[in-house]
Amino acid sequence: MKKAITILVIFLLSCINAMAVQSGKCGGNATWVLSDDSVLTISGTGGIVKFDIDKNKVKEVVIEDGITAIGMSSFSSFFELRNITIPNSVTWIGGRAFEGCTGLTNINIPNSVTEIKDYAFENCTGLTSIILPDSLKSIGIAAFKGCNKLTNITIPNSVKYIEENVFRECTGLTNINIPNSVTTIENKVFEGCTGLTSITIPNSVTSIGGAAFSGCTGLTSITIPNSVTEIKDYAFAGCTGLTNINIPNSVTEIEEKTFYGCTGLTSINIPNSVTWIEKNAFDACEALTSINVAKGSADYKSIDGVLYDKKRTRIIKCPGGKTSIKIPNTVTSIEYEAFAGCSGLTNINIPNSVTTIEDMAFEGCTELTSITIPNSVTTIEEEAFEGCIGLTNINIPNSVTWIGGRAFEGCTGLTNINIPNSVRQIGWGAFKGCTGLTNITIPNSVTEIKDYAFENCTGLTNVILSDSLTYIGKGAFRGCTGLTNITIPNSVTIIQSYVFAGCTKLNSIVCKSKNPPNSGSEGTDFIYIINDIVPPTTTIYVPKKSIDAYKTADGWRNFKNIKAIESLNKK
Repeated sequence: MKKAITILVIFLLSCINAMAVQSGKCGGNATWVLSDDSVLTISGTGGIVKFDIDKNKVKEVVIEDGITAIGMSSFSSFFELRNITIPNSVTWIGGRAFEGCTGLTNINIPNSVTEIKDYAFENCTGLTSIILPDSLKSIGIAAFKGCNKLTNITIPNSVKYIEENVFRECTGLTNINIPNSVTTIENKVFEGCTGLTSITIPNSVTSIGGAAFSGCTGLTSITIPNSVTEIKDYAFAGCTGLTNINIPNSVTEIEEKTFYGCTGLTSINIPNSVTWIEKNAFDACEALTSINVAKGSADYKSIDGVLYDKKRTRIIKCPGGKTSIKIPNTVTSIEYEAFAGCSGLTNINIPNSVTTIEDMAFEGCTELTSITIPNSVTTIEEEAFEGCIGLTNINIPNSVTWIGGRAFEGCTGLTNINIPNSVRQIGWGAFKGCTGLTNITIPNSVTEIKDYAFENCTGLTNVILSDSLTYIGKGAFRGCTGLTNITIPNSVTIIQSYVFAGCTKLNSIVCKSKNPPNSGSEGTDFIYIINDIVPPTTTIYVPKKSIDAYKTADGWRNFKNIKAIESLNKK
C-alpha cells in the first residue's frame, strides 16, 4: 500500500512539474501559457522580453490586448511558428523579434504599430505577404532582409525614412511602391532584389544611398525624379538588365562605381548639373558605347561618346563597348581606369601631348595588340596595362623614368619588351605572370628591381641585369622555371628573400660582388627559401678571394657548391 501511494505521489509531482514548464513570465507584467495544441498565449500589460521556452513546440502565438511592445528577439528562431496574432495595443516591434521564423507565411501588423526595429523579420524565408499599417513611421535596418518569398509590399505614406538593408536579398519581390513621404533611400535597401523589374522613385526622394539597387538584375527601367541630388557609390552596380537611364538635372555628383557592371547599358546622358563624376563610375559596362554630356556643363565634355574634362586635357572614361578612339592632342593625362575593360579595342595611338598614364588606365583591354607610347610620357603608373593578354610587344620611350607596380602583370602574350636607359626603378610585380617573355635586359639606369617584378615569367630563359643595380626585391624572379643561369653584378648589395623561389632549372648563379649581398633590413635569410626551391646542385660562382666569406654568410652558406668565378674562364 505504501509503495502504491509513493508511486502516485511521484506521478502527481511530475504532472505538476510538467504543467509548471508550460507557463511563465515574459516581462514585468506579462505572462505566457503554452497549451497542449502548441498555442502560446501571452497576456498582461507592458512589453514582452525574451523568455525561456521550447521553441519547437510553438506553432501559433496569440498576444492578448494590453501588451504594448514585442521586445528584442522575443520570438527569434521559432522555426515551427505558423501564425501570430498581434493586438491593437502593440506600438512597436523590437529588433530581431521574429528573426528566422521560417514557418511564418503571412502577418498582419495592427494600425497601432509605429516602429519596426532592426532585423525584426530578417530571414523569415516563408513570408509571402505582410501588411504594413498607416501608423508606421519607421522601418529599421534589415527589417525584412532575406525574406525571399515576399512578392510585393506597400510602404505606407507615414514612413519618411527607409533604413539600410531593409529589403536586401528579397529575391521574390517583383514590385514595390515607395510613397511620397520618403526622402531618403538608404544604403543597400533593395540590394540583390533580383525579381524587381521596375521601380518608380517619388519626387520626395533627395538621396539614393550606396548600393541601394545593387544586383537588381531584373531591373530594366527606373525613373529618377528631379528631386534627387545625389546618387551614391554602387547605387545601381550589377543591374545587368538596365539598358538606359536618365539622370535628372538636379544631380550634382555621380560617385564611385555607381553603374559598375551594368552590362546591358548602351548609353547614358549626363546633365549639366553634374560637377563631379568618379573615374570608375561606369566600369565593366561592356555594352556602353556612349557617355553624353549635356551642353552647358562647366566641368565635363563628351567627344564621340567619350568622357573628358571641360578643357579636354584629361580623358576620363572611354565606354567599355567602344572599338576605336582617336585621342585629341589636347590630352595630357590618361586617367585612372580610363580604358579599363575596353575589351573591343585592338590598337590605340597616344598623342605626344600625353605625359602621364595613370593607374589601371588600360587594364583588361584583352584585344589590344599594339600601342604606341610617345616620348612625352614620363611615368607608367600601377596596373596600367594589367591583363592585356593580346599585347605582343611594347616600346617604352626613353622619357619614362618609372614603371609602376603590376604595370604589365598578366600580359601573357608579351614576348618582347625594351626597357630604356631612362628607367630608374621597376615596380612591384611589374611584369609578373608575363609567361611569353623569353629574355629581358635591365639597362644601367635601373638601380632597383622591386618585389615580384618578374615572378612566374615561366618562359624567361635569359636575364641581363644592370651594372648599377643595388637592390633585388623579394621574389623578384620567383617561379621563373625556364631560367637556367643568372649573373648578379657587383653593384648589388641587397637581395631579399624568395628571389629565386621555384626556379627549379637554375644551374648556376654568378655573383660578382666581393662582399656577399645580404637581405638588408628585412632580417630574413634570403636563401632561407632555397632548401626546397633552388636545386641543391646549383653552383654559385663568386670571386676567388670571397669564397670563404660566401660559405659563412647567411643564405649563401646553404649552397653546397660555391666555386671561383675564375674557374668559369677555364671551361
